[in-house]
Amino acid sequence: MSTPQGVSWLWPTPLYTRTLLTADRMKPDLLALAARLREADGATADRAWASTDDLYLHREPRGLTELADAVRSGVADAAARVNQAAWAQARPAGLRVDLVGMWMQASNRYARHDVHNHGNCSWSGVYYVDVDPTERRTAHPDLGEANGMTRLHSPLLDRLGGAYMDLGAAWLQDSHVDLDPEPGLLVIWPSFLLHQVLPYDGDRDRVIVSFNATIHGPGGGPGFGF
Repeated sequence: MSTPQGVSWLWPTPLYTRTLLTADRMKPDLLALAARLREADGATADRAWASTDDLYLHREPRGLTELADAVRSGVADAAARVNQAAWAQARPAGLRVDLVGMWMQASNRYARHDVHNHGNCSWSGVYYVDVDPTERRTAHPDLGEANGMTRLHSPLLDRLGGAYMDLGAAWLQDSHVDLDPEPGLLVIWPSFLLHQVLPYDGDRDRVIVSFNATIHGPGGGPGFGF
């Protein structure tokens, strides 16, 4: 292949978003499930809470199984788009999306989640179940617009420390993207991407479902022929 002329962007990071049309139907089931699991754990509303990560094994309530199906569909769509060239050459058939982790989280009273990423999977993401309406959330007297945001960090973040910075490297300073926690929004990203949840405080708890997913061949292996 001939070398392209001009500027080429190498290895960009994909971000997949989809607003689920079934959000209103799923929401009561998901909130009731979160309340039931929190009560069983003895958790209170004034601290961060997370369920076990095996919710993808649950067969009820209906809203949870609907969400699991929507996550699998979204991961399949995202992976097909970014792997279009590679899959066209290999001509894979019978690929399947497996959820290997799915858990609920609720937070309030300035709870936060520090920078991290996820292992043992190729895709991760979040589904926003409930949070204060945007106008109320962003009007917080201390936290402002950052209240409860999900922050995605550039894969080049570790290159910024100690780096020589001048106007030629100004593009590197755009080192994060903040996502509004809009109920009904499904967001999917590569599992290596560092992310965090900024402090949240509101009238409603910030309730989400997080997940990890893998894509396998028809026999369950990581390659096309397995």
